[in-house]
Amino acid sequence: MWSTIRQTATDLLTGMFTTKQPESPAVKLLNRILLVILFVFGMVLWARFLNYGQIPDDRLDWCIITIPRLSLMQQAVQQGALPLHVAELDGIKDVSNRYLAVPDLILSPQVLLLKWVSVQSFIVLHVLILYSAAYWGLLKFKRRYRLSFMAFTVLFFLFTFNGHIVNHLGIGHLTWGSYFLLPFWILLILDLAENKEIGWKWVAKYVLLQFVIFLQGGYHFFVWFLFFAGLAFFICAKQRKWIGWAIVLSGLVNAYRLLPAALLHNKIPLNFMTGFPTVDRLFQGLTQLTTLKDAYAKTGLVDILVWEFDFYIGIIGLVFTVLGGVFLYRNRANRSYSVLIAPMAGMFLLSIGNFFKPFFDSGLPLLGGERVSVRFLIVPLCLLFFLAAIQLQTYLEQTINRKYLYTTAGIFAALLANDLIHHLGQWDVSIVSQYAAVEFFCKSLTLGFVEDPPYWVLLSVGFLISLLSTSFLTIKVIQNKKALELWKESHEQEIRNSDE
Repeated sequence: MWSTIRQTATDLLTGMFTTKQPESPAVKLLNRILLVILFVFGMVLWARFLNYGQIPDDRLDWCIITIPRLSLMQQAVQQGALPLHVAELDGIKDVSNRYLAVPDLILSPQVLLLKWVSVQSFIVLHVLILYSAAYWGLLKFKRRYRLSFMAFTVLFFLFTFNGHIVNHLGIGHLTWGSYFLLPFWILLILDLAENKEIGWKWVAKYVLLQFVIFLQGGYHFFVWFLFFAGLAFFICAKQRKWIGWAIVLSGLVNAYRLLPAALLHNKIPLNFMTGFPTVDRLFQGLTQLTTLKDAYAKTGLVDILVWEFDFYIGIIGLVFTVLGGVFLYRNRANRSYSVLIAPMAGMFLLSIGNFFKPFFDSGLPLLGGERVSVRFLIVPLCLLFFLAAIQLQTYLEQTINRKYLYTTAGIFAALLANDLIHHLGQWDVSIVSQYAAVEFFCKSLTLGFVEDPPYWVLLSVGFLISLLSTSFLTIKVIQNKKALELWKESHEQEIRNSDE
């Protein structure tokens, strides 16, 4: 009896670290229970981080940007009106009253919830919805690369609670919720690296993801993904055609948002704010714990670079990410991922010093809006999280002395989770209420109506371009599907004829 219990316990423990051995029903059940617990745990952490909806409307960007814009959307939803203009002549970026000219607006279907819930409650629901989407994306990655629960847990904490996403949401950048769609983008990028069959279906998925990201207000992520794709265009020769189509159609399908935004081009005074000044500062941003109090420590005025430089993953997270990435590329079975090195290095380089400044100073569309180039780091960093998780699972499967490895991995995973949760607590909304200075220039926005033919023309033309581009892409996907079916039928017929 005791030997049976011991063997069962050993199987359950082993099942948390490896996926090579056939899973017993008990192991499958345990893993599913643990995944549900992890999901709920993350949801509780984010709800608590947002103070369960008790969000200040007079602090930082909650006051300056997010709550006024959501309040306007609430007016539009409740009145059944389109939010084309605001009544205040300089209500948008202090230069315009054209609401839809702002590229980073949340226009996703969940804004309909504003008809029934308060703005603060909507903020919590919005983040939890996107967090749930992220977890779904992480599960898709887990299944595709056969990650154990342990490897998945490490990836979950690094991706979900690193300093970049935590700080931006904490200070009121609700449009950073689009960050949670990154797992789907990474899966598409890995399709390229693994030389999978790339065609119109892949292009459609990429463009659809960019469309959804834009709806979440993720203009910056939209641009960064275009930058990465542009760099990959020159590296992935075999897939260059499809990458090019993905870039072009991402712009055309989102023309309904990009064309109106052209009205604000060069009208908003933006100054370049630098990337990481030194590599040493980058290391500090990844490993040094900062708090909101640090942003007010020097002059009493807020220093936004405190949270912009904060990509905290801790020493354990950094070692895991770097070593995992290095060993992954050294593994001959994973050499196909080498095509990602140049685009990742390019994004990394642009996040350092003034390397991006000449592009910013060019004033070109899309380039001139990225004044905080340090943010580019999150793209290669997240890719490294996912690649390191693949390597961690490989190591867990191949190591002979598993008893000590499992114990060590479990301890380090627990310490990593502790570090990230501690950092999370230093930036939550209750801390913002306590330490951030009250903003005395918060704006209230109200719906307005103005005769504005140039604006309406750009909105109409942009919508038409988006509609035609979407139709073109849909036709191409259908044609490709039919051609593939015909090829399969022809191939099967040839096989039957040869057998006869």
